[in-house]
Parts: sequence; structure tokens; C-alpha cells
Amino acid sequence: MRTPPRAGRDDSSGIASTSLPAAVPATAGLLAGLAVGETTPVASSPAAYRSTAWSARERTNVVPGSVLSAAQLGVWNAQRLDPDSRSYLVGEVLEISGPEPIDVALLAEAVRAVTDEAETLRLRFTDTPGGPRQSVTDEPAAPPAIVDLRAERNPVAVAHALVDAERARASEACRGMVDRPLHAYTVVRLTDRDVWIIQLYHHLIVDGYRRDALPAHRRAHYTALVTGTPAPRAPSGRSAT
Repeated sequence: MRTPPRAGRDDSSGIASTSLPAAVPATAGLLAGLAVGETTPVASSPAAYRSTAWSARERTNVVPGSVLSAAQLGVWNAQRLDPDSRSYLVGEVLEISGPEPIDVALLAEAVRAVTDEAETLRLRFTDTPGGPRQSVTDEPAAPPAIVDLRAERNPVAVAHALVDAERARASEACRGMVDRPLHAYTVVRLTDRDVWIIQLYHHLIVDGYRRDALPAHRRAHYTALVTGTPAPRAPSGRSAT
């Protein structure tokens, strides 16, 4: 199967794309390239999946009405000066493959759970007379859309078209920046064993380092869901650019 574009910035699309390393059996509860030693240790006896409940104050030092960082303010001003620009939407396509079928329902739940925990993804912005301000919302994260392309004659081509369409949609939805989520996820099933996750963010909330850290935590959540073990502890600390 042809993979998405290789890692790196594609100036024509504004989207970076990565392919995960060699796959391991999905039935083991592990996504592509994830070794057992890289996951949170699992309990010796099965336990119901649970997500660690943290309050916004425990998970972040962004208090309601916080001013933006210098980097954030630069992105804010640049987007306001060029409101039609798509240059401030970043993201990637993660390709997940395995010798056994992948449970897309559990994968989508892992995406939702990490979105709910990652305070950088829950940032909301307001425009005040004193300048833009940010807060962390307590609004629960919505599950990502799941698109099944297995019936398509050429699912890879359709998936690439879907990436372009989602990029355009997310760019339009995010460029206003105020009082709205500034991220978008879509889980795309190409075959029983091949799944893509389209993940898009406005640069106002995610820098390259934070964006790269999210997939590892998502893999750990998927492992917990499949094995029925406790979910990993969410990373703490401010995640804004």
C-alpha cells in the first residue's frame, strides 16, 4: 500500500506527514512500532479501562484570562493580518499498519481521551480590549469522525483527497481563532489492517515538540483500551507555544 507523503513540510498542502515504524500485532494492544517497554506498565490482573481524572488546574498553569506567550502573540497577529492564510494550520497524517485488524472504535476513543487530557488542545481564546486572552475549557472532547474507505476501488487515492478536504475545512474553521476548538481529528480506515489518523492543529495551540509528543500518549491509551488496563497518566505542565 502506498504510504502518505514522507515526513516534512509540504508547502503545497501545509501538512507534515509521517509513517510509523515496523508494525507489531494489533491484537497485542500495540500500535505500529510501539515496544512494550515504551508503554506505561500494565497491572498484573485485568482492570476496567479508566482515564485519570484531573482538573484543569492540576493539568495546566494557564489560568482563565491568561495573556498569550510571545510566540502565540506572534501567530495571533500574523493570522489577523492575513485572515485567509492557511499557513498557520499544522498537522500530519499518521499511518498505522498491523498484521491483524485494527480496532478503529478503540483507536477513536484513544484519540478522544488524549484530546480530553491534553490541555494545549483545550485552550480557548477570546479577544478583549486589552488584547487576546486564553483559558482552558472543561468542555468534554468530542470523538473524532471515522471514515471507512474499504469499499472504495482506490482507498489510498480517496484518502489523499480526504486529507486535502479536511485541511481546507479545518483551516476555515480555525482561522477565526476565537471561542472555538483549534484542532481536528479524523480516523480513516483504508483496510482492516491499515488506518490513517488525520490530525490538524492551529499553530496558536501546538508547536512541533508538543505535536510530536501526542501520538505516543495516544498509543499508550490504545494499549490500555485493548488490554483492559489503567490509562496512562496525562503529561502535565503548560503546553502552549
